[in-house]
Amino acid sequence: MLGLAKRVGARILLTSTSEVYGDPLMHPQDETYWGNVNPIGVRSCYDEGKRVAETLMYDYHRQHGIEIRIARIFNTYGPRMNIDDGRVVSNFIAQAVRGEPLTVQAPGTQTRSFCYVSDMVDGLIRLMEGDNTGPINIGNPGEFTMLELAETVKEVSHLNFEPHFQHLHKTSKHLSTQMWRSYQSKTHQMTLARGSQTSQKPRSYLIGSQRSSCAMAFRLWRTISEQDLELPERIERYQIQNPYSTQGIAVPLYQTAMAKEASNTNSSVTTKPPPSPSPLRNAKFFQANMRILVTGGAGFIGSHLVDRLMENEKNEVIVVDNYFTGSKDNLKKWIGHPRFELIRHDVTETLLVEVDQIYHLACPASPIFYKYNPVKVAHFCISILFQNRRDASVSQSSLVLGLFFSCLAELALTDIHAITIKTNVIGTLNMLGLAKRVGARILLTSTSEVYGDPLMHPQDETYWGNVNPIGVRSCYDEGKRVAETLMYDYHRQHGIEIRIARIFNTYGPRMNIDDGRVVSNFIAQAVRGEPLTVQAPGTQTRSFCYVSDMVDGLIRLMEGDNTGPINIGNPGEFTMLELAETVKELINPDVEIISVENTPDDPRQRKPDITKAKELLGWEPKIKLRDGLPLMEDDFRTRLGVTRKN
Repeated sequence: MLGLAKRVGARILLTSTSEVYGDPLMHPQDETYWGNVNPIGVRSCYDEGKRVAETLMYDYHRQHGIEIRIARIFNTYGPRMNIDDGRVVSNFIAQAVRGEPLTVQAPGTQTRSFCYVSDMVDGLIRLMEGDNTGPINIGNPGEFTMLELAETVKEVSHLNFEPHFQHLHKTSKHLSTQMWRSYQSKTHQMTLARGSQTSQKPRSYLIGSQRSSCAMAFRLWRTISEQDLELPERIERYQIQNPYSTQGIAVPLYQTAMAKEASNTNSSVTTKPPPSPSPLRNAKFFQANMRILVTGGAGFIGSHLVDRLMENEKNEVIVVDNYFTGSKDNLKKWIGHPRFELIRHDVTETLLVEVDQIYHLACPASPIFYKYNPVKVAHFCISILFQNRRDASVSQSSLVLGLFFSCLAELALTDIHAITIKTNVIGTLNMLGLAKRVGARILLTSTSEVYGDPLMHPQDETYWGNVNPIGVRSCYDEGKRVAETLMYDYHRQHGIEIRIARIFNTYGPRMNIDDGRVVSNFIAQAVRGEPLTVQAPGTQTRSFCYVSDMVDGLIRLMEGDNTGPINIGNPGEFTMLELAETVKELINPDVEIISVENTPDDPRQRKPDITKAKELLGWEPKIKLRDGLPLMEDDFRTRLGVTRKN
């Protein structure tokens, strides 16, 4: 739809959802709140799906000037709702029509707000025709407990029995959001036709503004035939016939299914057994070695992982990479090896290979790409294309220049933010589909960026993060969160053996020069004799893990029994100013340190809690920052052609 809007110059409105706020810690929720969303929960496919949709809307707005509008809609009810779809209003009315007890999930004090569908439509049209981009909350701020709602439905339907409390086992905190209420802020206030009597008491407001609407819906539903009310079997048949269709099905349908499944067992959430390996694996040719696929294997971390895997003579390694940020030079010592295969391939396209393990690393991770600074992108392209070509002939240099301008032309026509999200979403789906077909175990290298600008310090794996879904770097943050969501969805639904590593800042040889990461930036500047540019205020903190330690952690996670997510990083914490001073001391004492303007949404602090890695993997980093930086310096001097001063 964004592509269509771009081609024809149309304005586009996205109906997002209050689910982007997750299980909110702010009440009521205004549009500035970033939410509290579990990326690996049972309902995350909807929550994170809508968050990444908002991310794409703003990316196209910034990069292509698309006129966008974003509405975050809250609970809506009225005629034409799907019967038994899991939403509380439709559930209560359907139960009342059938003469069944109204089932209130205990304790019944959970609150929601309910907006009648005509009011919702009015709000959407006003947003589309107005001048505000959004996001804007559209919902009725009247707040009611589930018990109050049940009593109202009972009253208008003249039921003679009391509501029945249903004690469902909670599969996660996210299954029972305690408080949801829309908040029309002063700057974004939208007057709705029927949703403004908030000064009345809850009970009078309930009767005055919702009773007639509820009765209207009830009378309409009374006309539905009994055959149309026999939905459970029909839904089951529909899902069997159309397993990939989600038309008309929103969050509560699968939420209710998961909750009911959990309520019938002692465990929180059950998963299917892992799929059987492909029959081809029984062939003698495939039994000899462990076949391992590494996506993004020509990149910085991927190439070091390949080196380690190739040290084991029982491993056959297949690398797929589209060379968007990776380089063949990183793998040149393995090209032609009988246990190694290199395929130029984009993971957003289907791949058919027989493998036992998949390390899924492919993703454009350089900040200059997901923040998209055209000047820095051009500089980065030059550094990639001119690596190791200082002694090239005139004809070779002409070829390089041609490739460079071709690359820039391609970048000008390419939505880099969309590439980042497509790689994380479609690429991960393709790798999960491959893992399902051949019965492989798959490891996703997620990122500390899923924690956003964290309010917890240090960050452990239970923290849900503090991520701005519409920020300039959100395509990477939200893309990785959705990738984690997909991993767990396939794990629960298909029994895929998954592993998730949340990797923190990593450094070492083969990092792309001038790629926007702070360590490579400082080392490149120090080697060239340029000032080290520290983004103000310089007190932001990061932790830095040497690449060999990172690779060791990934392999231990893949070979172990823990699904994850598990933080892999070095808990040693440094401010940006401390890092600059260390680089200056070790590499070039003559350079100066200067302060420059900070970039938007730059996290203030980042430090991993690696307790789980220590306890479950027996892993912790060995190489200290002062020992790792000189190893990286040698690699950078070789590639930049700058020798040490005597």
